[in-house]
Amino acid sequence: MEEERRKKILMMRLGIALIMIFILAFWVFNLKNTWRSNEPAPAKNDQDWAQLKNDFNKTINDLENRLHQDADKKAADLASSTLDNLIKNTAKIASSSTSSIVVSTSTLATITPPVVKKENKNCPAYVNCMPTVGGPARPCSIPPGCEGITTIAY
Repeated sequence: MEEERRKKILMMRLGIALIMIFILAFWVFNLKNTWRSNEPAPAKNDQDWAQLKNDFNKTINDLENRLHQDADKKAADLASSTLDNLIKNTAKIASSSTSSIVVSTSTLATITPPVVKKENKNCPAYVNCMPTVGGPARPCSIPPGCEGITTIAY
C-alpha cells in the first residue's frame, strides 16, 4: 500500500514537471519573436492612410463651408425681413392720422399695473411633507390664500 502511494506521488510529480517544461518551452519559443525589431509597414498602407486622412479633411471642410453659407444666408434673410417689417410699420404709422396715434398712446397709458398680492400674516413659511415612520400621514396642502407665500418642503 505504501509503495503504491509513493508511485502515485512520483507519477504526479513527473506529470507536473512535464507540464512545467512544456510551458517553459512554449514561453521561450514565443520569446524569440519579442526581441525582433519591428519592420516598417509597407508603403502602400501609409499611402492608404494618407488618402483616407485627406478625404476626411476635405469632407469636414466642405461641411464647414456649407454650414457657414447657410448661416450667412439665414442671417441675411432675417436682416432683410426685419428691415422690411420695420419699413412697413413705419409707413403705416406715418400714413395714419394723428387721432389714431393719440388713441394708441392712450391705450398704452392705460396698461394695468401689476397686481399686488395681499400678504396673509397667518401663512407659514413652509409645509412639512416629510414622510414619517409609524406615524400618521401629514397633510401636505398649502392653506388657501398662501399659494405664493408658502412652499412645500420634502
